[in-house]
Amino acid sequence: MEYSFVNNNSKWLAGIISMGDEFRSTVGFLPRQAFEDYAKKGHIFAATEDGYLLGYIMFRYKGHSLIVVHLCVDSKYRMRGIAKSLVNELFDREKPYISQMQLLCRRDYGLSDFWSSCGFVPVGERDGRSINEKTTLTKWIRTNADYPNIFELFEEEYRIKVVLDTNIVIDLCEQSFKETVALLNSEMDNYVIYCITKNVLTEIDSCDDAYVRNHHREYVISYFDIINDYDEMLYVSVLSELLAGKGFPQYSNSWYDLSHIAYAIAGNATAFVTRDQALLNDSFSDKIFRRYGLQILSPGELVKTVDEIATPNAYTPIRLAGLALSYSEMQQSDYANVASSLFMFFDDKCKKAFSSSLRYWMSVPDKYRLQLIKSERTPVCLIVHSIEQSIVTVQHLILNTFKVKPSILNTFIKRIAFNLLYDANKKGATEVRVEISGLSNEIILAFKECYYEEDNGYLVRTILDSQLDLESFLLNPPRQIADRPAVVAFSRSLSRTNDTIIQIEKAYWPLKLLNSAIPCYIVPIKADYAIKLFDEDLSNTNMSLFVNEKIEPALSIENVYFKSVKNSIKEFPARILWYVSDDPRLYGSKMIRACSFLDEVETSNMQSLYKKYRRLGVLDYAELSSITSSDALVSAYRFSYTEILPFPISLSDVRKILGKKVTFQSCVKISEEKFFELYSLSKKDII
Repeated sequence: MEYSFVNNNSKWLAGIISMGDEFRSTVGFLPRQAFEDYAKKGHIFAATEDGYLLGYIMFRYKGHSLIVVHLCVDSKYRMRGIAKSLVNELFDREKPYISQMQLLCRRDYGLSDFWSSCGFVPVGERDGRSINEKTTLTKWIRTNADYPNIFELFEEEYRIKVVLDTNIVIDLCEQSFKETVALLNSEMDNYVIYCITKNVLTEIDSCDDAYVRNHHREYVISYFDIINDYDEMLYVSVLSELLAGKGFPQYSNSWYDLSHIAYAIAGNATAFVTRDQALLNDSFSDKIFRRYGLQILSPGELVKTVDEIATPNAYTPIRLAGLALSYSEMQQSDYANVASSLFMFFDDKCKKAFSSSLRYWMSVPDKYRLQLIKSERTPVCLIVHSIEQSIVTVQHLILNTFKVKPSILNTFIKRIAFNLLYDANKKGATEVRVEISGLSNEIILAFKECYYEEDNGYLVRTILDSQLDLESFLLNPPRQIADRPAVVAFSRSLSRTNDTIIQIEKAYWPLKLLNSAIPCYIVPIKADYAIKLFDEDLSNTNMSLFVNEKIEPALSIENVYFKSVKNSIKEFPARILWYVSDDPRLYGSKMIRACSFLDEVETSNMQSLYKKYRRLGVLDYAELSSITSSDALVSAYRFSYTEILPFPISLSDVRKILGKKVTFQSCVKISEEKFFELYSLSKKDII
């Protein structure tokens, strides 16, 4: 028996699609496009023998977990242990990358003994959504004890809220549209909670046929949550904005469509699912996403992308855009506004005590620095910190939770966490410490996801602005981090992959580990694109701790760069140096100006890649459409932890180091030795 990962060019794919369709009543229906997308990602694992397909596993990832979507064996080859061997073989191959394998299985299938024999244990259950009968889904988990758990994992149960349009609900009730029925696959329950608005019931009630009306109503009430907890003022405001100039009569079909969207936004939903092409229109859906952060998706799009959408720790700066944030040092003129706006979020919620503390902090400028974040004129966050003996200590992080709601809290705190780190490094500090006292669990989690570690009542982030030999680092790590759990686990781990090495470099950024065999590239980028992505210095804007929202990308944890597929990078993760192409309008082009980690390169048509990465908010759909057509193939470079180099490297100096008259029309791979020569030069003022 042979095992292999199936791609979209594999001779086995047609047979896998046919097998999945044959057994769709038990494994769940998926459209052909979904199979092709799984294959494209390499998320189908097949067993074959003597030219015959025996069976397959289809899977996806959720954080550090592998989720089994389908496990299917041809009926001719059953009772040979093929299903178990497929599970075990896939588990063994994925061991270096996953903390666990998990799945949901109907209890009435009677497969408990099989899953137990494969090393799974039942950890919970929930009601299924079978239309014809009441079912129970059992959640099974197989833990990977050998996973190199370098950093604490956050595998808590997390499911996004997805609002369904009336046409989707009726599809599901009638089983009338295959693409929609795929929403009921049991593995979707790992990711989503389906909801409806109360107007769905109103639309159903308008049906003249009493049997159909009651059948649909009974189904809706039995299987879906109705959104009752929503911001009513926001609903009214959004609906009014959506209806402006449209002339749709109240309670018309179009009015109901926009009402559902307004409820989804006011109810803090992540996605709205519909088959209405007017709502799915790229221009309309993109405006809704960029304005409100709501994804408008077809059923197929949700099924394809749910593992990317339903990620609680995904950095999503686009969700902050509506706040119109500004960042600055707190001034004396801000005192009254801050005192009245933030006192209720400080310790004992006493305005007098908070005002007194404010006056004290402002009276000792040599000790305390006060960073103020406003939404328009309203104070949103005050960060009180000090710098002493190369340590930045945040004593207070006072957050207006009326403005920073749960849906954007994680991204908001990550922005602060990275900005603190970036500014501390610029000032030569070696550590950032944030007092835990008074912080919510959600805030603590967001800091930890930025590699801050708990230590004696603080969240601590050590900064190592060093270049260290990998083996020396393992044998004799720097004193200040030698006993950190992350470093100890990394040193003991037998699977020091490029991923785990880069995790260590990120954890102690801007640390770089030499002799690690991580691929290195110089990536050319147009100057106007560079300004949007990371380098506002090109437009003569001075960088400070916090920059204006419109030019914030330079201090983003994560970004994405779209480019043509020609000479696209094939190896990742990698380190990249950004070369800003010649632009006579701007001083500072024709230089290497930044360094990043390249986390992933994905190639697809522009439309699908944009929908996947638009959460990062650098280009809108119209801007990207002006570069290439919607069906053209492009590559998306997802990169992170960008470091703006203190001393950019001119083209002439680059050529001296590389030893040839290289041009940067496309990406150029360089040796690790040359990477470090260039990187080291960028740290030195040679003038």
